[in-house]
This record gives sequence, structure tokens and C-alpha cells, in this order.
Amino acid sequence: GLRALSKLGNPEPHPLAQSLQTIPALIQNAEAGFKDELQAADELQAVQELAGLGLEDLAQKELLLKFNETHKTLDNLKRYGALFYALEDYYRGFYVASVYFPDATAQIPTPKTISVWALAYPKAYSRFVSPAAKRFRISEALIYAVMREESNFRPEIVSPSFAVGLMQLIAPTGRQMAKRLGMSHFEAEMLLKPEFNVPFGAAYLQALLQRFKKQLPYVIAAYNAGPEAVENWLSEYNNPPLDVFIESIPYDETR
Repeated sequence: GLRALSKLGNPEPHPLAQSLQTIPALIQNAEAGFKDELQAADELQAVQELAGLGLEDLAQKELLLKFNETHKTLDNLKRYGALFYALEDYYRGFYVASVYFPDATAQIPTPKTISVWALAYPKAYSRFVSPAAKRFRISEALIYAVMREESNFRPEIVSPSFAVGLMQLIAPTGRQMAKRLGMSHFEAEMLLKPEFNVPFGAAYLQALLQRFKKQLPYVIAAYNAGPEAVENWLSEYNNPPLDVFIESIPYDETR
């Protein structure tokens, strides 16, 4: 839609697009408050103690039990979304934002909705994303975007096509990227761990950016459908304009 609008001759920018520069700072402030929310949750002592002992998986499970029992008011939903985020259960924070507040991120953020934006677009696993982005000289935003669409921030998800983890990599690709990173050993189970999955995915994005000369629509399509498929489509459609190419992608999921 934005590409089509640009062809109409300098259209008026959407108000949401005008505010995009300020959104990251607002989200960062909201994220900072999520940890405070957990520390102040006196009724969640078991969750706090498990998290304090470094037992994040058990803390997440205990919090999910409490969430399932709670009355789903809007304030409660926002609060539990923040608590999930504080425990690095980014998927369930994303779930809260997507299921219960689907219209919030379609509007310009306000003080009431910025926490929902933070849940819908989290800086998930930033301790792995930031160094991977720097190492491979790609945008953190690109990694987060792929992670959001491919896995919804679920580190242990396996697709019907056996793509695994946050960045949804199949084992052969993971093995290739491990070699690219100079690793002498690779096991498919490594893809379930963010500390391996994220840099492998970032390395693959870098390879695709090189292969498709930094044309992001081709890169993103190739990440999902495979580079050979994209090259075949480009050849079949005689290298169409980007917007025509996108609309011509035969795979619904990729398009």
C-alpha cells in the first residue's frame, strides 16, 4: 500500500508514519516499567521467588496458571502482559496484545496504549539480537520483524515443515550457518536455544541480503519460501517491479 501511494506523487504521510520516530523511546519507557510491575506484585510471591532463583521456566508456568484464573478485565490483561514480558515470556505478552487489543497498534500510540505496543513489538531476547546484528551488520529491526512473523517469539516452536525456533530455521540451514560462524559442531537441538537460533538466523539474513543485493522484499520472501523459489519467480515473471512481484507470490504465507 505504501509503495503504491508513493507512485501517486508525494502523498500526505499517514499520521502513524509521522509518529514512528518517537515510538521506540516511548516503548523503551514502557518496557522499563514491566520489571517494576513484577516486583510490586505481592500476590505473586511464588512467581517472584522462582524468578529470583533463576527458574524462569517454572516462574512462567506459575504466572500462566495465575493468568488463566484471573478475571480478564482490560487493566488485568495489560498487567499480565507486562508480567509475561518481565519474565521474558514474550510470546504470551504478544498474545495478550494481539488477541485482546488488536486495534491498539493500528492507531497512534497514547499513554494508555503504549504498553500494548511494547507487548506487540517487543525487543525479545535483545541480549542475543544486539550482538548478532552488530556481527553481521544488519538491522536489529529486521531480526525482530522476522522473529515476530516467523515464530511469534516462541523459542521452542517447530513448524509442519520442521523449521525450528525463534527464527524458524530448518536443520540443513542451521548447519550451514554454524559453519559460517566458524563452529565445528552442530546439532539440530541447538535451534531450540535462542543463543544459537538468533545468530544463525542473523547470519542467514546476511547471506540473503548479499544474494539479493539488499532488496528487502526479495530477502524476506526468500527467508520464508527459500532463495531458489524467489529466483524462479523473478525469472518466471521477468523481473517485475517490486509491488507487482509481491502481489504475484504464489505462496499465501510468504506474500
